[in-house]
Amino acid sequence: MRAQIISTNVSPKSAPAVSSVSGILPDEKRRQNSQIIETADVWSALEGVNPSLVAQMLEHAREGDWEGFLCRVNAPFRFTVLNAIKDFLTPPDFWKAFAYAWMHCENAWEDTELIQSLLASPRGTPQQMMDAKEKEALARLPDVIPIYRGATLYNIFGISWTLSRRKAEWFAANRQVDPLTFCFWAKCNKGDVLGLLLERQEKEILVFPQNVKILNAKRIPDSEIHPSSIFTKQFARSENAERERSLARNDLN
Repeated sequence: MRAQIISTNVSPKSAPAVSSVSGILPDEKRRQNSQIIETADVWSALEGVNPSLVAQMLEHAREGDWEGFLCRVNAPFRFTVLNAIKDFLTPPDFWKAFAYAWMHCENAWEDTELIQSLLASPRGTPQQMMDAKEKEALARLPDVIPIYRGATLYNIFGISWTLSRRKAEWFAANRQVDPLTFCFWAKCNKGDVLGLLLERQEKEILVFPQNVKILNAKRIPDSEIHPSSIFTKQFARSENAERERSLARNDLN
């Protein structure tokens, strides 16, 4: 754990230099920020790691540069680290750090429960993760928003959707392990949107699954399939296929 939590492969573009934030905060605030990471449970996991990297993280934390702090944490651990320090951050700092962790995560589905608990945390509002451009773009959307998601039958109920059907079809075709993939079409109310994120050029909409109404789906690369058949015939086929694979493995043993 100690050797993996720190990232040693940080690109110059994603990690601001420590010196670029030095001296911005008064000494008392820097001392308080130092206490945050000394108090947080995750800090004990950094013992024994390259001292220069720990020193850089410490300096970022002292300056309240939580993006720089998280940047030096390996992607799979960023939400765990954020969870450890969340109670010490102001709402704007928390949501800014959350947005960074989300935009640079690799397998968000592995931390689904943790991420949803962070999104539901009573500190400010999730909309604070958006910048001015994203807030303006969200304001221009209709009250009921058409959204899309490229997924399988097992991860359809995620929080990440997109305004772009083409992008959802790309995710269905290129980013799923299960060969049985779909582009799901749905809608949600604008008031339920947690955030609209544009940094990755994905027109990403974050919304809790219970606030999404699925309308239809298209199997990739096949034709459109109504949800009623997806959750009966297609799911049953997947279940049967899994049973057959399980039986085959048992026969081999």
